[in-house]
Amino acid sequence: QLFLVQCTVGSNPTIPASKFSIRSQRKNGSPPDHALAFGKGRGFVAFYRVAQVTSDASGDDAGGHSLIYYVATERHIRRPEKYLRINPDLRNVLRTLTYEEIFFQRGGPVGHYIFIDHDRLTRFELDCASLFCDALQKVAPDATILNHPARLKDRVPFLLALQKAGINSFGVTRLETGERPPQYPVFLRSEDGCGGPETDLIHDDSEFDSALASLKARGKTLRGRIAVGYAAQAGPDGHFRKYGAYKIGADILPHHIHLGQHWVVKRNVPDLDWTQPNDRSVELRDSAVT
Repeated sequence: QLFLVQCTVGSNPTIPASKFSIRSQRKNGSPPDHALAFGKGRGFVAFYRVAQVTSDASGDDAGGHSLIYYVATERHIRRPEKYLRINPDLRNVLRTLTYEEIFFQRGGPVGHYIFIDHDRLTRFELDCASLFCDALQKVAPDATILNHPARLKDRVPFLLALQKAGINSFGVTRLETGERPPQYPVFLRSEDGCGGPETDLIHDDSEFDSALASLKARGKTLRGRIAVGYAAQAGPDGHFRKYGAYKIGADILPHHIHLGQHWVVKRNVPDLDWTQPNDRSVELRDSAVT
């Protein structure tokens, strides 16, 4: 059965799901795969692929264009909520939403949006998030969308783009293709998530074959796993450094620097002597986002 999308937009983005009535509508023929209905009602944008959504609720718009909405998965929405609890005044400009809320309500409030957690969404969920952004841009062309789900590069295309641009000297290889890395050293990891390397550094074809055999022996598949080139090195003091920053529009804001004695630096090693200065400590401290 194929459905043509139509909808009527509710007036209050916070109304409970029980206030929605859903009526599916079957049509003959083959509507476009990306058929999309959209609309705006007192600050609420709705989209739906397979049903008509109506609301008998009433209420005022919760925010409008002045609010910024931070969208993450339900499981990982706690960190921004922690900051909002510590700084409650931020709720005047920043609210949190989960993908689950947007998908369940088939819409969300009009405003500016920051999307994260793309690698934790299924392909279908990414499509739905992208459709929501398209609907938002139609009803609110001046709304800012950071990390648009259809435009953001995931780890593999991002690394390939950096290599093609000459910024990175190393590349990335998907293991399921059966290809070998063009150069070593490399390490193996999942192409999504933030779990980090699943192997130590691999220096040649023999070690690469052994690493693949070890993955299979542990019941891990090659699908969704990659070999990433390694090009870092320790500083003069023997410590590896990991720099973190946020890019917002054309601005790059330094956020943190982590140090460690192992080539994998995910967080600070507690026994490091922080009294030793580093070559960018003053710059990072003065411009860090806390």
